[in-house]
Amino acid sequence: MRVQPSAAVLVLAGIVAPAVTQSSDAGLLASLRREGASRFADFLESDPSTLDAFLRNARTVYAPSDESLARPRRRDDTTQRLQQANYQGCQAETNLAAGSMSLPGRSEQTMLVAPKLQPQPITDSVSQKLGNSSLQVIVADSRPDNTKRWLSRSLVQRRQSAQSWPKLCSGLGATTNIMRGGIKFDRGTIYLTDGYFTLPQSISRTVNAIGQTTFASLAAIGGLTQQLDDMHAVTIFLPSNTALASVQAGNMSGSAAAQLASSHIVPNFVGYLPRLRDGANMRSQTGQVLKVRVVGGKYYINDAAITQANIILDSGVAHVIDKSRSR
Repeated sequence: MRVQPSAAVLVLAGIVAPAVTQSSDAGLLASLRREGASRFADFLESDPSTLDAFLRNARTVYAPSDESLARPRRRDDTTQRLQQANYQGCQAETNLAAGSMSLPGRSEQTMLVAPKLQPQPITDSVSQKLGNSSLQVIVADSRPDNTKRWLSRSLVQRRQSAQSWPKLCSGLGATTNIMRGGIKFDRGTIYLTDGYFTLPQSISRTVNAIGQTTFASLAAIGGLTQQLDDMHAVTIFLPSNTALASVQAGNMSGSAAAQLASSHIVPNFVGYLPRLRDGANMRSQTGQVLKVRVVGGKYYINDAAITQANIILDSGVAHVIDKSRSR
């Protein structure tokens, strides 16, 4: 039997281990514990049904490192635990190295079922065309400002990886970083991350959570809050508080507020940033044409710049923009 040299022997010999771990025949749980994600392995094992589903289906695993989980995860109920586990895995094996994808990145379907990503009403022909689009996604944002070379929190001086990785976008505007990737286990690939993904929430909860309260007020005045939360397959170009500062929403009539809010909503289209092509036209809920422009790597909707992209919703995606459409 051939004995592999240990990491310590390699370091003493002056050989630097590669940033991407080589293939392994070890099972998922053993690989997680070996690579410093024991707490995530314990999280999966805490419920037999969650573990069984994960082991059967996951080919790509996004595992929070032990270092990133300073405090134990709260005791979720079974449904929450299964949702979180499914959001940390993909049925397809992925390669997220920065050189493996074009700008601005790509969306990756996880194992988390998201019924509100299907347009309504749904017909057989639409269902066949969309395929498995009711699985929730994360977005790997590979734009230069969003790739990161990870530095350990406890050992800031020590570079953990020479590989640049995309930033991973999930719910409530949260982003997660890859600390180390390409770690092979017997059925796929592990990416070690600096935390859990955030489960996507409703439009109203998301807008308030990211601090865009003026749009939330606008929707409330227009009587749209529940309607927005009930929508399926939606893209929202969300004007920032600053962009809406001159609107004086408190003085608007309900119909005017509803008209203005709806002019920033594109129904029956989930426009993650990688799907927004330069020159493409979309139509808002109120019928206005919204044109995508890409200038110097920056994305614009008409003349409004996207300042925060890929905020994942339970029903689609939102992007914050720096200008509001006129009424």
